Amino acid sequence: MRVGGILEREEEMNLRHITDVHQQPVLDLETGEMLGHVSSWVINPASQKVVAFTLTKLRGWQGTRVVVPADIVEYAPEMIVVQSQNAVIVPDEVAGLAELLDKHLELIGFRAETESGKLLGVVSDVVFDTIASTIWQYYIQSLSIVGTMTGNLILSANRVLRIEKRRIVFPDDILVVTTVVPCEQTQTI
Repeated sequence: MRVGGILEREEEMNLRHITDVHQQPVLDLETGEMLGHVSSWVINPASQKVVAFTLTKLRGWQGTRVVVPADIVEYAPEMIVVQSQNAVIVPDEVAGLAELLDKHLELIGFRAETESGKLLGVVSDVVFDTIASTIWQYYIQSLSIVGTMTGNLILSANRVLRIEKRRIVFPDDILVVTTVVPCEQTQTI
């Protein structure tokens, strides 16, 4: 269960944490063959949409291979299913995809800042709609004044002003309407 019942609402709305998709196998519906594992994803910063998932290299592949969300039949709990092996393509087959791939806009690890430059934290996860591929929320691991992790901010994607190289910019008033969710603490010996 995710914080505050969010998971139940996410399942009802076809929402998924992008980190849950990482390393999932991609299977061919027709043959059951594994076509690779999700190694990363490509985000279009202008539309805040997931436009492709990159796959791990399998024998015989040269270069990057991707699956676009339009070719995904199902986001199952432990795998992604595509109609056939023809869904695995090279980025050049989709206009502008190779350029987005080169920009490395996976968003995880990006700095989250306000327009005036105040650091909110670092993006630790993204929630997206599996039907429309649109990003809904950003999970921001917030930092205290001394730089220690203090909890997650959950920020709505509709509040993003812009996405730049290695940072996402929110309006200065973003914390006025945001709830801080305490992060689980683990103890090490």
